[in-house]
Amino acid sequence: MKKIVLLLGLLFAMQTALMAQDTTGTVYFLAHLQSTFNLIIVNGGSQEIFFITPDDYNDGVTELTTAPSGINDGVTQIQIESTNNWKLTIEADDFGPIAPTSGGDIPINNLGVTITANGGYDNGSGEVVYTALPGFPQGLSNDAEDLIWHGTNPNAGDIFDNDYTLHWEMGTHVAGTTMNQATMFDQLADVIFSTGDFETTATLTLIQQP
Repeated sequence: MKKIVLLLGLLFAMQTALMAQDTTGTVYFLAHLQSTFNLIIVNGGSQEIFFITPDDYNDGVTELTTAPSGINDGVTQIQIESTNNWKLTIEADDFGPIAPTSGGDIPINNLGVTITANGGYDNGSGEVVYTALPGFPQGLSNDAEDLIWHGTNPNAGDIFDNDYTLHWEMGTHVAGTTMNQATMFDQLADVIFSTGDFETTATLTLIQQP
């Protein structure tokens, strides 16, 4: 009987020792965070502009001009996804006539843009700066000009940070801005261009910044 008790005691001790052992392993992780740099045209990638009434030629047209005059639809929404600081530039050729329209080009600074922010980064927030504020349009140029750029704080972010609406206007000749200061009527009278159909393409370029 003593032998049986001793044997059971040894078996119990061995099982306890086996259950108390620890076995460990390791898993190594190496994370690669690549740069993301993306400009998205959400909507408004094509615009159609109508000058019909005398007021259109005297005062210009915007998204708010009563149809059928005005700009359809007058706005372009853009979003930027970037892990780096960035700036956005804009440039465009002069409006060229579409056959059978003939005559001169419409100077591109008749076309202007203002900006409103839909996301967290707005003008004056420290992340971004732009001067094309409502009421103060920036006239477009044949050369690339800064449209939105890096402020005093980092402007890297996602679409919830960098979401903007570009508001287009044409022929508004707003004083104190880079818009063409002559009315469309005056430019027609000076035979700079004629009536008819014209076209151009504006290029937005996203540039990485330090």
